[in-house]
Amino acid sequence: MKKAIREGTFGRMFGSVAEIRPELNRVEDRMTRLREQTANFEVLEEYRAFAREAADARRRIKAIGHELVQARQTIEHLRRVSEVERPPEYAALDRIYKAAGVELPGVVLRRFDDVKTFQLSVVENRKAHLTEQVAETQARIAALEAEMESLDLMQSKIMQVLAGKGALDDFTRMGEELAALEMQATLLKEKLRNAEILEGKKNQAQIERLTLHERLQADHRQREDVLRAAMRRIDAAIADLYDDRRGNLIVDATNKGPEFRINIQGDGNRGGIDHMEIFCFDLMLYQAAQERFDGGPGFLIHDSHLFDGVDPRQVRSALLLGKSVIDGLGGQYIVTLNSETLPLLSLDAETADDILTPRLSDDEAGGLFGIRFELK
Repeated sequence: MKKAIREGTFGRMFGSVAEIRPELNRVEDRMTRLREQTANFEVLEEYRAFAREAADARRRIKAIGHELVQARQTIEHLRRVSEVERPPEYAALDRIYKAAGVELPGVVLRRFDDVKTFQLSVVENRKAHLTEQVAETQARIAALEAEMESLDLMQSKIMQVLAGKGALDDFTRMGEELAALEMQATLLKEKLRNAEILEGKKNQAQIERLTLHERLQADHRQREDVLRAAMRRIDAAIADLYDDRRGNLIVDATNKGPEFRINIQGDGNRGGIDHMEIFCFDLMLYQAAQERFDGGPGFLIHDSHLFDGVDPRQVRSALLLGKSVIDGLGGQYIVTLNSETLPLLSLDAETADDILTPRLSDDEAGGLFGIRFELK
């Protein structure tokens, strides 16, 4: 749980304070509006009928608006047509003939006058008809405007009746929505409280980690001599094992505590060099324990797995180095190796006495490493 708090896992699951607070505010604002609406709400049995009448009035008012636009456009068109209505210019025709040197007979001129009189009467009749159409359209506009005014007044009265009122199912729906919002607000408040606690713990954990980091750094400064001695021992072990590689003992002060690691050039592939890093660390640790605890454990044991994948030359160097260092401190270096590995190491004759060859016997007089087991 501490790790989850430290890494913010709970925050991602439940949300942060900054994310929850605006959502809670929106829900509470909606609850306030709903409470005000329900407090002033009146159930009106005829609500649906009134609502339908208001809707019909709105639709009719909209249709009247379109009709008024068309009627006004019609009046403008009729007036333009009336203005351009005039009889033909017969006098111009008489002038054309005279210019051509043709004298029209009197009977023709009388016929022109008759036609002119007829055309004037046609134009006057046309204008009278257009004027009548304009008047009819204006009357239609007046009727539409009166109807619109009446509908608008009726709609206003209906809306006044419906103000603050509604159908019973609307009131029920508002109550259900308010109950759901109250439950949501309760959950959000709980989430907000938990988020505040988690963020507080996270901040406290960060403070503790920083404090631990500072304490570790101070401790490393106080133990500078010890760290230097350990680094020198690691350097010496690496130098004995490799002629062409260098390495370092790195001690980091991390938020999780001190972190120890050894880096030898060419490591990181889970091969022999990585195993030799463990060997060097164990050897340094034995020396430090012997120095600090007055002799230490007195022995160091390595299994054959430590030397898997290690070049036989490095294995030989490691065995001789371990024996030399631990013998010099009065301890014993114990290593278990597979029997087929020994011939590859070319160990000197002086180490022959240090090699113990186990002998197993499964007869009744024998035992396992000198220990007898009674089989029943």
